[in-house]
Amino acid sequence: RVLIGSSKGVVRLLDSISGAELSVLQIGTGASIKSLGISRDGKSVVLNSSDRVVRALEISRLLQGGRATGRELQDVVNRTPWSHACFTADGEHVIGASAGSTDQKLYIWDLLGHLTKMLDGPKADAAVYFAPHPTRPLPAGRPK
Repeated sequence: RVLIGSSKGVVRLLDSISGAELSVLQIGTGASIKSLGISRDGKSVVLNSSDRVVRALEISRLLQGGRATGRELQDVVNRTPWSHACFTADGEHVIGASAGSTDQKLYIWDLLGHLTKMLDGPKADAAVYFAPHPTRPLPAGRPK
């Protein structure tokens, strides 16, 4: 399967062999999809959109179509924009990197939507992309 996110907040799930469209899902606000990722077990997807919300939902929900109804993860106080989001290697948490120009923070949420940890990085280089270590609880990142 292949996931494609659009600038109009539409996520398309395609069959990787035939190219047939299996499902179309609209993000509630219609905000553009900045990045997306699939969990290691292939059962969940994380969507980073321009409305400053990271969404985690099950692929089975994508197959139902309609509107996204997964967990909405965000910094409701500061309305932080996100540069990137992904699942941890075990698929039990979602990591989001703040896109602020003055600081670098990684937010870690559990799948129930609770913020479990915030990691501060150097002020000079904000993370634009990162990936979890495949076996250890360590993120690796690339600064701007």
